[in-house]
Amino acid sequence: MGISKKLIALFTFCYCLTACGPQNRQENQNWPVNFEELITLHCRAIELRESRFEIADSLRFLNDSLSNRADTSFSSETAGQLRKLYKRQAVVSAEGYALADTIRNRMTLVMSDLDPVQKRSFNDSVAVAVSRRGCDNGDQF
Repeated sequence: MGISKKLIALFTFCYCLTACGPQNRQENQNWPVNFEELITLHCRAIELRESRFEIADSLRFLNDSLSNRADTSFSSETAGQLRKLYKRQAVVSAEGYALADTIRNRMTLVMSDLDPVQKRSFNDSVAVAVSRRGCDNGDQF
């Protein structure tokens, strides 16, 4: 009698592991969008966000170092660095806005035909795929 209870418990445990375990929703679903291209866009958006943060940190550092100086004279090197950073910031921001519009339009197309459960499944699939590519750094997009 003790062995049969153990077998039933073992069977139930194994069943739960296989039935309730993580699934690769990306491979199990046929989404109405080029999924790999969408993941590439998400990864690029994450790269742009990180680039924006790096630029902002550099700008803060330069501005802080200028404000902490006793004399207020700019060196031509510092002025050149600031100009380059502001130009780079404008380019990265413009590219980020355009990319955000592209992603939003594609997501709207996909989401318009899905019920709430499918939407959650799709979002989970995107998060898993982005994480597998290694471009999320543990952040939520």
